[in-house]
Amino acid sequence: MQMLFSWLAKSLSGNISRVVKELQSFETMSRDAICAFQLDKLNLLIDHFRSYPFYAALLAEHGVGGKKLHSFDDLRSFPVVTKDVIRENLEYISGRKESVLLGSTSGSTGKNFRFYQNPEMLLYRRAQNILMLNWVGIDHWLDRKFTVWGLSPKNHAMEGLLQSAKVFIQNSMRVQAYGLDEDRCIEIIQQIRRYKPAYIHAYPGYAYEIARAGIKHGIEPPAVRAFVVSGETMFDHQAEAIREYFGNNLFSRYGSREFGAVAHDRLGGNGLYVHPAKAFVESDENGDLLVTDLTNTATPFIRYAIGDAGTVVGPEPGASAFCYQRIADLVGRTHDIIKTRSGKLLPGQFWTIMSKTVPGIGMFQVVQHDQDHVDLKIVAGPDYRDENEHKLHDELRQIAGDEMIMRVVKVDHIELTPSGKRKFVIKQDSSQA
Repeated sequence: MQMLFSWLAKSLSGNISRVVKELQSFETMSRDAICAFQLDKLNLLIDHFRSYPFYAALLAEHGVGGKKLHSFDDLRSFPVVTKDVIRENLEYISGRKESVLLGSTSGSTGKNFRFYQNPEMLLYRRAQNILMLNWVGIDHWLDRKFTVWGLSPKNHAMEGLLQSAKVFIQNSMRVQAYGLDEDRCIEIIQQIRRYKPAYIHAYPGYAYEIARAGIKHGIEPPAVRAFVVSGETMFDHQAEAIREYFGNNLFSRYGSREFGAVAHDRLGGNGLYVHPAKAFVESDENGDLLVTDLTNTATPFIRYAIGDAGTVVGPEPGASAFCYQRIADLVGRTHDIIKTRSGKLLPGQFWTIMSKTVPGIGMFQVVQHDQDHVDLKIVAGPDYRDENEHKLHDELRQIAGDEMIMRVVKVDHIELTPSGKRKFVIKQDSSQA
């Protein structure tokens, strides 16, 4: 019955199937053809937004009011668009005919962010999701899919009503993981085993806790062909546990609420691949990522400072297939990286490694109050000993010297964000955001 509904859904999704085929055609295009396509799309997009007075003024302010792009190097002289630029001009965007659908982020940086989308952008976004599943060996229409996600409790009831329809129509199941503990992890493993999906999608933090519970209790792991994580930074210790339990079929997806998926792993690939019909990605002199959505004509996400840091590679000259940009080194959210007064960077991975120097630290969270002071909140297990605390300070001192003072604070638990994520780093100093 499920396959029948999936076949019916696919048959009725003519536009989606058409766009998926269009996106697939790029896989055999030459590098030169892809570059020419993207330059043309960029020029069309910039011309379109020149009719928005605030964006025209922004271009004029940077001396590129009527400038055309002849190469990607020319794009560097164009202004970076920030969340504040869009927030301050949202009322001028909302009156446009393209601005038909209002979206928003979950406000992980402390402020909810609203923007507009257009139907074509959403169509390409859905088609890209289908194609990117294919990159990791999953058929969106035929293979069962299982998602472990975090939803605000107020949305949980509505999600439950929609879930039964999705199981049949999309061949998928989505479970609420807000407030995840060991017992709930075991329940989810049993749900996965009963549902028998080919594909699982989860936050790295959730996947890690589920894998740890399965390993600890010796539960036979479900057989899945692809396990995809997204939504937050995945640390090495998390990847190790997920692979130990679920196997070496672990893949990453990088995206945001503004764009959907921006980049995705693929079988036999080497990094996170950016589809050239959907986005163009740059990294600035500081390593911060700038993303241009080539399909959104409702909000000018052109050289948009997404708030992540990473290295963009390619497309490589001479490649005969998949001549796509790659994000080869995704550092993570820039607001999750603590910076000392002299500019030394302390990303989430540093604090994870530091916490491993002392036995008995279950979970942790770093809270930066100002540039020179942090609290390391820890959930201490039975093996934790206060006399080992000096090791934490020694690790920090090796990197930051005397620039940062750290206070170790024991807590009973680490609070989750409203969307169910666990934030490893919280920066209360606005100058560091």
